[in-house]
Parts: sequence; structure tokens; C-alpha cells
Amino acid sequence: SSSSSSSVAVVTMVARSGVDGRARGDVASADEEPTTSDAIPEEYLENVASVMRQTLGELDDFISAWKDKTRETSDNVGEDGVSNHTAGTRGDEDDDPIVLCADPRERIRLEDLCASENALLSKTTMIVAHLGEEVQRLARIAEEIIYPLLNTFGERAEVSEEEMTDEYLRNAFVDKLQPLQDSLLFMDQLRAVICNLFTQLSVVYSTFAAYTPYQSVRLSWAFDMLGYALAIAVGVDEAVRSNKILGSALMNFKRAVLVLRADPPQFGMNEVDVSSLDSALSIIDKQLFAASFFNDVLSELEQAEQPDRFIKELAGATLKCIESTCARVHSKAERLGDKRTLLSAICLTVLHSRLVPDIPDRKLCSRAWEVHKLFTLLPVATSVSVCPGAILDAHLSPASREFGLPNGMDAIVALHRETLNNLDQTFPAKLGGMILETVSWLAKFTAAPNITPSLASTMSARVALFKQGIALANRMRHYIQ
Repeated sequence: SSSSSSSVAVVTMVARSGVDGRARGDVASADEEPTTSDAIPEEYLENVASVMRQTLGELDDFISAWKDKTRETSDNVGEDGVSNHTAGTRGDEDDDPIVLCADPRERIRLEDLCASENALLSKTTMIVAHLGEEVQRLARIAEEIIYPLLNTFGERAEVSEEEMTDEYLRNAFVDKLQPLQDSLLFMDQLRAVICNLFTQLSVVYSTFAAYTPYQSVRLSWAFDMLGYALAIAVGVDEAVRSNKILGSALMNFKRAVLVLRADPPQFGMNEVDVSSLDSALSIIDKQLFAASFFNDVLSELEQAEQPDRFIKELAGATLKCIESTCARVHSKAERLGDKRTLLSAICLTVLHSRLVPDIPDRKLCSRAWEVHKLFTLLPVATSVSVCPGAILDAHLSPASREFGLPNGMDAIVALHRETLNNLDQTFPAKLGGMILETVSWLAKFTAAPNITPSLASTMSARVALFKQGIALANRMRHYIQ
């Protein structure tokens, strides 16, 4: 407390002055007799020592008590969780000084992580890192906003012909046109990030002497982010293609434009406004409802000729990604993002085949088609999944398509039918195994944790168990989908 601190400070000052006085007295005794003013009474020194012993004893008791409190807090972590005290709620720090605070934010900048003695290397790495972060940000927007919008666009309550008046169509037109334009803006942002990241990687793996430090470096994460961005574009096309109501919604939009064009002043508009709406609707129809966003991006990337070293690095990173990920899937070593990584590799395989259409990579294409045999569907997001075989068959170059299935889409459809026919036997068995694993995990997670002398070891074991549960839930969700 503040009073105890003041007492300790006063006692310390008195004791120090006494010691200094005695020192001065000792020095003075060498030459002359000490004066009365320099002498300190023995009773006073005894009182000071008693106060110091009492204060230090209270401090020792306080430390011992809170040492036990620290051990109690670590023991209860498994039952009560970790307290997350924010700056606004931490008002009793003096009464409760022992507390565990969990802050998920990293207080460090990318610029600090990318700093090195090579300025060009630092700059390029920082740019690639920022572009990867932008890809992940766009992926979150697609997961939370774009995909749900495109999946449910056009759905409405049953409306009779009498209720579907011009006013009803006009209100629906105004409410739904803006989200579609936002989707087009998202697609433009995604296209810009893909082109920028593709350009950065092609320059890094060029023949310029300035980029010599990258000759022995493979930016696998950057290639993975490039494939992830392309997978997001595939997800946009799939969401549009799977929504069968978009056609009728487009017809209702066109009806609304005809109503507005008949008498613009009645709706507070003029001919220019109506023409702008008609033009916006035409752009939405061509760029969004055509479900060709992925193919358009690939066509834009394949316009410029790329250096051979970049083509080689692209194929090498993609092949390594497919082989390492396929070795983990369907096992306990499978990671949460492995299916997403395989979809990124599929998109990179398509990109490689489009960049060198006449020189296919046989090994890469064969490994990519093995992914189709492992997974009938791969998730782009929670609400969107795509068939890897359909992507390869639709977008690979003709020369690369020769290494795929003999009959193309017919073989893919046959595999889907075989999967559905065997579902009565495979689904209960596999799902039952997952349920058993989940029950076993729940028993371990709810049991009393094994407390070790090291808090770091205890928390590491709990985090590992928690990650195992997330992996089980993710596997079960994907399989049910």
C-alpha cells in the first residue's frame, strides 16, 4: 500500500542518514573527538531496526500470499479460462495484481519483420507480404458478404401477380442494384491484387542482376496467396452459376428499367439517369452474371510473355505444394487449411498451363488430376464448394488436358455418380469414426488438465488439444458438405 511504501522510504532514509552519520563519525574520530550532534542514540537505532524488520516481514508475507495466488490462478486456467482484461475494465490492479491477460494482437509491423541489409530484398519482401495480407482481407469479405449475397440473390417471399406492381419492382431494383455494384467493385479489387502479385513474382524471378538474392529462395507462401486469390475468383463464378434464380432476377431488373424509361419525371429521374441504370445493368450482366471472372483474369495474365525462371519456379512451388499436402490429407497430420491449399494449387496449375500452352508439365498435371480422385469437392468458403476436376477440364490448355481423364466431363460425372451410389455404405462408416474421435476429444478436453510445474507447458498442451478439436470439427463439416 502507499502508507507501507512511505514507511519503507522514511525508514530507509533514516537508516541511510544514520549509517552516513556513523561513517562521518568514524572518519572524524581519526582526527578529533566526535561532537554531541554527530552521535546517534542506541535506542533510536534499535527502534529503526525494529520498524524495518516489521515492514520487511509484512512485505515477505504479501509476496508469499500472492505466490500461492499465482499457482492457484494457473491451476484454474483449464476450468475458468483466461481473463482478458481490457484497459477500461482494469480498475482493481492493486487488489488483484496477479492476472493472466490474453491479447491476440501482434504489436509489430510487417516493415520491421522484413528489414534486412539488402534494401531491395527488404522492399520486395514487404510488398509481397502486404499483397498476401490484402488477399486474406478480400477472402474474409468474400466469405462474409459477397458469397452469401450471390447465393441468395433473387430469393423472396411468394408474391402473386397482383402484388408484383411497378412500385414493388422499382423498390426491389433500388434495394438490390447497389449490392451488385459492390460485388463488381470487389471483383475489380481482387483483379488488381492478382495482377500486382503476379507482376511482383514475375519480376523477382526474372533475369535482372538486382534480384540475384532470390535465386535460391522459393516464395511458396506468395505463390500460395496467388493461387488463393484465383480460387476466390473461382468461388465468385461458382456462386453465380449455382444460383438458378439470377436469370429471373435479371429479367425483373430489365422490366423495372422499362417502367422507368416510360415516364422518368414521374420517378424524379431524367433520360440520362435511366441510361446510366441501363448501362450499369448491362455491365453487371456481362461481368458478373456471365460467370466468367476466373477465365477473364487468366486471359489478362497470359497476355505478356514471362521469363523461363518464373515459369519454372511456379511449376516447382505448385508441384511441391500438391505432393506435400496430398501426403497429409485423410490422416491425423492433416492441417486445417490443406483443402484450401489444394484448391490454390489447382488454380496455379491452370495458370501454368495457360502461360505455356504448348509446353505442358506432365508431372504437374498428373498430380493435379490426383487431387480430383481424392476429393469430389473442395471448399472455397463455408457456403461455396467447387469440383477440382471440373476446373481442370474447363480451364486447362488443350495440350495439358491430354494428361487428365480420358473422357473429360463424362468421367467426372461418372465419378460423382459412383460416389453417390456408395454413399449409403461409406457415409455412416466414416461419419461414425469421426463421431468417435470427437467424443474422445470431448472427454479429454473436459477432464481436469494435467498441471505441470511450467505454465508454458500446461498452456501448450491445452492449445494443442484445442487445435485438434478444431481440426475434427473442420473435417466433419467438410465431409457433411
